[in-house]
Amino acid sequence: MSGTEDIPLHLPHSILERLTSFSITCDWEGNQLLMVLQHCVNVEDLKINLNRDANYLWYSPSDDITQEYIESGLVLPKLRMLCLQEACPWTLDILRLLKTPILTSLALEFDRYCQSVCDHSFSKTLHDFITKQSGCEGTFRRLYLDSFECEEGVLKSAMRALPSTTHLTLNYPKVHSFAPHRRAILLSELYDSKVRADRKVLPNLESLQLLNLDPEVHSDVHIYGISPFLNSRRTFDQTNTRDDENFFIGPPDTLKELVITFEETQRLREHKMDLSHAFMGILKSFA
Repeated sequence: MSGTEDIPLHLPHSILERLTSFSITCDWEGNQLLMVLQHCVNVEDLKINLNRDANYLWYSPSDDITQEYIESGLVLPKLRMLCLQEACPWTLDILRLLKTPILTSLALEFDRYCQSVCDHSFSKTLHDFITKQSGCEGTFRRLYLDSFECEEGVLKSAMRALPSTTHLTLNYPKVHSFAPHRRAILLSELYDSKVRADRKVLPNLESLQLLNLDPEVHSDVHIYGISPFLNSRRTFDQTNTRDDENFFIGPPDTLKELVITFEETQRLREHKMDLSHAFMGILKSFA
């Protein structure tokens, strides 16, 4: 609502300072959210709904308070889990203001109706937030992206910026190809065949969950995605599928869990994947 930036929120500082878990919806303009968060010194789990229906900025870019936090950061010293809901690419500006020195988990739940695709500034935003501002790469482990939609190459760049990640979940992901008649392969965003094995994307990855994939786009993911991805993490020789000891060329990988699910459609109910013996042997090695 217009003028709400001048209306103070009546939340006693003594209560905010005792909270360990806090969920808040940002449906006003001005610096009210920042004024609240500065007192959340004991919050460990924070959820902020950025309200996609809002037609205003939740902060004042030229305000002295905002400039102070851009320069020094709004410190949340005990925050371990941060979730931003109903986010759009431009609302991620909030990450420029926060400093979370012991963060372990970041969830970005994008608005499906945002009509906007993340570009390469997304990877810079994540890198600056985790590494430069917060310095929490030593504790950061989990990244959850819901309804994340990006240009080809953006996800790979973002993952390279977060090498400490051990758990990655992509729910309803979409990657747009640069070529008009070529599909982008989601899993190709998570490996690079042109680099050495010791420089793999997400070198510490233990769990990868690709959830609610579009079966119209990813029906052949097991052929064109999984095998090259697993090969990038632990090189194998498909000509030898009987001797498990000789099947793999590279050392054991950190990956322990791979989950892939599809959106339920009539076509998906009628379709069955043909998984070869060699392919199943590869999967067993990561079990």
